[in-house]
Amino acid sequence: MVVNPLKEKIADLSGRLPVCEAAVAAANQATKEAKKETKEAKKEAKKLKDELRLSQVKIDLCVSWISLADKKKKDKKDKKKEQKKKKEQGQPAGDEMEVETEKEMDVEQMEETEVSKDF
Repeated sequence: MVVNPLKEKIADLSGRLPVCEAAVAAANQATKEAKKETKEAKKEAKKLKDELRLSQVKIDLCVSWISLADKKKKDKKDKKKEQKKKKEQGQPAGDEMEVETEKEMDVEQMEETEVSKDF
């Protein structure tokens, strides 16, 4: 009996076809899962990036408020020193040192409260 080589090849390929189809299906499923995970990772990265920006803004605000408070303290010290120096020299000191009104103090307290609310 003579076996047709073409029929043998067709039978061989027919046997391999389900295996290849299963491999393609598995690869497609893995691709879908990878795309889904990538999408979720992008969302998480965006969320973290936004949180980082917000934190940086809060840090910048705190630094500027601290710097402003330090500057005010330094200015007060300098004015006191200048007033004391003038007093020692015999010059009338006058009322050069500005006194903060209650309104200004309330504004400063409100600013400090706003800082604590942000955190």
